[in-house]
Amino acid sequence: MAQLKAERLQVREKNHFLDLLIQASPQGVVILDFDERITEINSAGLRLLNISDINEVKGRTLPESDLIIGKQLAGLKPNEDLVIRSSGITMYRCSRSSFIDRGFAHPFILIEELTHELLKTEKKSYENVIRMMAHEVNNSVGAVSSTLNVISDTLRQDESNELADVLPAVEASFDRCRHLGEFISNFAEVVKIPRPTLSKVSINELAKSVDALTRIECRRRNTQLTLYLTTDTDTAYIDGIQFEQVLVNIVKNAYEAIGEGGEIQVVTNSHPLSIMIINNGPDISDEVKQKLFTPFFTTKSKGQGIGLMFVREVLLNHRCKFDLSSKDGWTKFEILFNEE
Repeated sequence: MAQLKAERLQVREKNHFLDLLIQASPQGVVILDFDERITEINSAGLRLLNISDINEVKGRTLPESDLIIGKQLAGLKPNEDLVIRSSGITMYRCSRSSFIDRGFAHPFILIEELTHELLKTEKKSYENVIRMMAHEVNNSVGAVSSTLNVISDTLRQDESNELADVLPAVEASFDRCRHLGEFISNFAEVVKIPRPTLSKVSINELAKSVDALTRIECRRRNTQLTLYLTTDTDTAYIDGIQFEQVLVNIVKNAYEAIGEGGEIQVVTNSHPLSIMIINNGPDISDEVKQKLFTPFFTTKSKGQGIGLMFVREVLLNHRCKFDLSSKDGWTKFEILFNEE
């Protein structure tokens, strides 16, 4: 009896230690039952998955739980290790494993956020590429443009010259060089975004400023732009000029996605301190959502893929969380301000 009591006490102590270890772990731990239903999520998991109360998801399967990456987690195979990107820019390293419970494999999932490490590496890579491209292209374009300019001036001075018919082609080539230079300059500007100059800015006044800058274009497209502002006088500690450009870019993407007609809503909230831009344009597919914040990715035939790059960099510099969702005919871009 004494031996059984000691063994039972030892098992309880080990289980208690394991519980403490799981709760203290910086990795998220999602424990499932034999029917693939959520039984427990540790503190780090609740934080990483933006869950305020475990009871919101407890007893549900991963696809039923409405977790931001629930469907991707449900698709993990035993002992599989995978990097998953949410609809924003947050990236997680997820692995599925199991422990033996009553003779059966009891599944659990480990979640680790990799966003800052991967984005830092990615940014360094594309900055080097852009600088190299800008240097080579600008040197070549400058020399070619100068030569074309001299040829154009020479042809204009002698209209009887038999090569006068070449003048339109020379001018068109000069314009192409100028556009190429501007194209590369736009990429270079994204690399040189200055650090934000922070001050207290009213989020309602920020929304009104964006409304003033975009309303004429929305009206031209017969698109209704509506503000839904919080009654509180909330302020965020941000760079007002950079943030204004971010919101203008998002509204611009919204009315371009809508085309003609439709509705755009700009909504401010106090709890949590946030601003949302919602539109009833076409739904965005899951595949496109995964790539939207990837450098140089664009769905526009004449786009450069730098608009959302700028948005991403500014929001990351402000340590804001953001997410893009699209379902039931409405697309929502939500920005959560850093309140520290």
